[in-house]
Amino acid sequence: MALNVVLPQLGSRGAGTKDLIISILSHEWPLSAKELHSKIVGSRETEVSYQAVHKGILELEGEGVIERAGRAFQLRSDWIENLKTYATDLEENYTSQGTKYKIPLDFTKPITLKFNDMNLFAWNMAEIFSENTLAGNGENSLVGTMAHAWFPFGFRFNDFNLVAKMVRSNKKGVYCAILGNLPFDKYVANFYRKAGFNVAVGITDSIFEYSVVAKGDTIIETKPSPETTELIENIYSNTNTLTGYFKEFTRQLLKKHEVDITVTFTKNPQLAKVLRKQIMTYFEDDVK
Repeated sequence: MALNVVLPQLGSRGAGTKDLIISILSHEWPLSAKELHSKIVGSRETEVSYQAVHKGILELEGEGVIERAGRAFQLRSDWIENLKTYATDLEENYTSQGTKYKIPLDFTKPITLKFNDMNLFAWNMAEIFSENTLAGNGENSLVGTMAHAWFPFGFRFNDFNLVAKMVRSNKKGVYCAILGNLPFDKYVANFYRKAGFNVAVGITDSIFEYSVVAKGDTIIETKPSPETTELIENIYSNTNTLTGYFKEFTRQLLKKHEVDITVTFTKNPQLAKVLRKQIMTYFEDDVK
């Protein structure tokens, strides 16, 4: 079931050659290169050459996704098992919703949160940004930068509702300046816009090296470890679709990279005002 949910089926528009190979082999195996080509062409979803299918097979074999069975090919059992394990862990995290953090209304000293799961990081930050705890006496808006557009790998349709809630709760608007300018940054930026964000992509201001947000009187700084930064760069550099994002995330995860993200909340009305003013210059044409 996990394979069917995550990977595109033959009826999925826009599926790549490798996506289709995996999808076909998840239902029928082993199959030769000729048989795979015939089934892809027979789906009438795409025109693809035999050479393209053969290239896709070799790449998937090199990535450890499929293996030879005589002169035919099938999905590797260890790849399926790893996928199953990851999906199970993800389901457990999302069923329990993991650790749900709350920021005290009257906090004065800096608060630091640590995340070792990118999904729980994205989900918790969206929840926190949807509350007015951080606003204090400051402007009820959310203005910030992101090194890359945040997007949970285990995306659920309910997450769109959470993002929309974040927009509704910030009456003065949500303004997001994305430092990255990769295809997946642009993909997520469009998702943000549909939810009601104001988004600028490809900001090159050198004063911002990581994600920093101003909400009311509070500054929120997000610093991934060097290893996590490298992981995120690899994921975003090697994909431009949700399906590709899933597969690249899984491939990188299986390399046992440590995920380490530190988020610090600091009450500083003066700095929050300065930061908000600086970031809003990226949206001057939008707010005139």
